[in-house]
Amino acid sequence: MRAVEFCPICRGQQFEQLLTREVSHPGDELLTNLLDIDYARNYILFEKILHTRDAVEFAFCICKHCGLIFFDPRPDEGDLAIKYTIMDELRDTELRDAQRGLPIYDSRRARAIHKSLSRLTRLEGLNVVDWGGANGYNLEYFSDRNTCYVIDYGERKLVDGVRYLCKTINEVPETMRFDVVLCCHTLEHMVGPVAELRSIRRVMSPGGLLYVEAPLGCHDQYRNTRNFLTHVNFFSEGSLAHLFSASGLKLRYIKTKLTTVRWFWWLSLVAIAENAPPEEASSNGYELTRQQMNNRLYDLYKYLGSQRTRFEAFINHLAWRFGY
Repeated sequence: MRAVEFCPICRGQQFEQLLTREVSHPGDELLTNLLDIDYARNYILFEKILHTRDAVEFAFCICKHCGLIFFDPRPDEGDLAIKYTIMDELRDTELRDAQRGLPIYDSRRARAIHKSLSRLTRLEGLNVVDWGGANGYNLEYFSDRNTCYVIDYGERKLVDGVRYLCKTINEVPETMRFDVVLCCHTLEHMVGPVAELRSIRRVMSPGGLLYVEAPLGCHDQYRNTRNFLTHVNFFSEGSLAHLFSASGLKLRYIKTKLTTVRWFWWLSLVAIAENAPPEEASSNGYELTRQQMNNRLYDLYKYLGSQRTRFEAFINHLAWRFGY
């Protein structure tokens, strides 16, 4: 963990503190609490990274230029490498997923991603990669007419027509280029989001498209954060636009909407950027973040999303129960 001197996106140094939160060591019953992600991640934080049982205070701040919300102190790449190594040993993510049963929204989400990108380019004969794509479920509607890959820390059994490529963007061969890159609910985990997107741009074809989904973290997610090794960036439309500009990518589309994510409806930022010279990001990233933080309509969206999740999960259970 390191004290934050510069904004992770725009390198600004003017921050406004939003709140502080003190976090304590969760205890010594890790193996009986693997289904609790906050317990598991905070155990890793205190035992393997901080090496202390003393409570730690985190300050949530907003950059007064680009509007990114983040906490201070902040993990570095080494801290996250430790987290992922221990996650591989614990397999706690797979355990939690198994408790939920089969995902109910994978095909719907894949269709929505394909439809969004098809408005901007012809999706045939392309190299397509899902960065952080797990088993490649987002590529269902791409795989029959394109060459599709997954980049992910873990190698899983993939859906038909998708190949596993490597663990990280930096391992992609120098001669390889992608026409479409998917990056779904990944950027909020990255301590160096600008460096990550610049690495992506390096492997994109000229005019290639990057499709991004990320939680609308600026609304209330940062206030509800209880562990400090999972989501480290809390985006708004303004701060995400600044991220594309800082990374050398041209923003083509951005909107806040309800999206499906495996078992849930989720309030997300959906954006598409092009590998082309960027336009200068709006100077009012801070104001845009403030607007989205205080927009009560998003509470209604989230409520409707949670109710729809419950209803559709119930219908799905009934279909399974009676063999439909």
